Amino acid sequence: MTMPRWCVVMAMMMLAAVGGGCVPTEQGVRWSPDGTRGLVMGSDGVHVCDVTGALTGPTIPGAALAVWMPDGKHAVVLQSKELKNWKEIEAAFPDEVANIKEKANEMVKQIAEVDQKGQAFESLSLTAGLMSFFLQYDRPEATEQMELMFFYLRDEKPETIQGKLSAVWDDAMRYSITRLVAQVYDVNGPEAKEGATVAWLPGTNMGGSFDRKVGFDMMSVSSTGQAVAIYSHGSSEVIVAATNGSGVRMKRKAAMCYPAWTADGKYLVYITPMREGEGKELGVLTRRKMVDDQGVLLKKGLESKEMPEEETLATLFLSGGDSRVCVLKDGRIFFTTADVKKLPATRKETEAWRPVLFSFKGGSEQGTLSRVMSPETEKAIYDEASMNGKCFDVSPDGQHISLLGNNGQVTVLDVDTGNLHQVQQDRLVTTKDQNQGETVSLPSWRTADELTFACPRSDGKGNELVRYSLTSKEVTVISRSWPIEVTNGWLDKKVEATPATKQPEQPRSSH
Repeated sequence: MTMPRWCVVMAMMMLAAVGGGCVPTEQGVRWSPDGTRGLVMGSDGVHVCDVTGALTGPTIPGAALAVWMPDGKHAVVLQSKELKNWKEIEAAFPDEVANIKEKANEMVKQIAEVDQKGQAFESLSLTAGLMSFFLQYDRPEATEQMELMFFYLRDEKPETIQGKLSAVWDDAMRYSITRLVAQVYDVNGPEAKEGATVAWLPGTNMGGSFDRKVGFDMMSVSSTGQAVAIYSHGSSEVIVAATNGSGVRMKRKAAMCYPAWTADGKYLVYITPMREGEGKELGVLTRRKMVDDQGVLLKKGLESKEMPEEETLATLFLSGGDSRVCVLKDGRIFFTTADVKKLPATRKETEAWRPVLFSFKGGSEQGTLSRVMSPETEKAIYDEASMNGKCFDVSPDGQHISLLGNNGQVTVLDVDTGNLHQVQQDRLVTTKDQNQGETVSLPSWRTADELTFACPRSDGKGNELVRYSLTSKEVTVISRSWPIEVTNGWLDKKVEATPATKQPEQPRSSH
């Protein structure tokens, strides 16, 4: 069956809007707060495993990302779902309904004016003329509006467009869209049970194929479990929503990092440009209060519980690409930014600025900013290359930082002493093959002593997930019994699926 021309036009528009990038939480495993269970981000959905790697829990097909709730029994899951009609869209995007109706009604008036002037729309099929009209909404959300406006007119006012689409009306009536939705799941039993719908997220596919890993790619739940922050590196947007399903509380565009909650769950910390739309080289480390002293989750613009303005903690230089923020229990904030020696600076001097790791402690009035690693330590980890601003993670006790070097080497930094511990990857590739993708994923922590990361299998057939102990220095593969579909695509490597063969898990010494 040939796709209608209007679908082709929409698909082409959307493909131009899709972006990509390295995502630290997309591959591997997220461990529960007590470290006993893991949420495995498989290419076929999200699985639940125990510390040995056994897939003991439920599977959520089609899920792209998941993060634990504080109780270790529930998870917020990001997955794709289909929306088929205007009624479903109204329920999914209640805040957009009034605006979509207004824009759609404006469009109807424009069509009527054009018809009165005798100007034809070439039987339209939702192509040239109508598409040109839609594109007058020249904003980032234009394509999203186009889809929703179409559903409103098709289902609520079909007489306004059916004549224009008579040749493809049957196809138009079957048209549906796919969107990402954040939803709470109970994953404590053998079957996953759906809970509250947290938020439907803005989308960018329109008649084309939908990639569940494009767009929003990071989630972080507050320590109280009240709210989740969802971040898109593609659109540089943070959405904060209540996990009980009571709605979105904040949308912050121009956020330039993977955000983090403070230990008390009251504040969200992130990085933004100093001025939106201009001067984007300068940014600010920002803290915003999301929960009041009575434990009430605030909402931006809600009169009864007005969300306070952002608090600027530090000014920094945006060195390109996304950064990451980690907040420790003692209040220290770790983030990456360029090490600016002086301003003003020549172009040659600015080209030498490299992203490095800093820590901040205190408030906006009496904060302390310090460099975490010395230049000598950084050189030992990254050679002459720059640090990837996303590739670090802080241990649960705040004593160590795991770092991924530019050559694929995993290193652990002792925050207090500055000592380095290099993970001995005996048979792991320690160079980056440009044709094969990354060789190791961002190491994440299961406990204060143990790291987990993805790497290529020793036989070169796909990928595997390993645990590494700082004290015993043992590397243990925990994914040998997994179907290839779970790890396929990690590190940009894919292999043909074959029946999985179960093998006993064997600790492997790194020496």
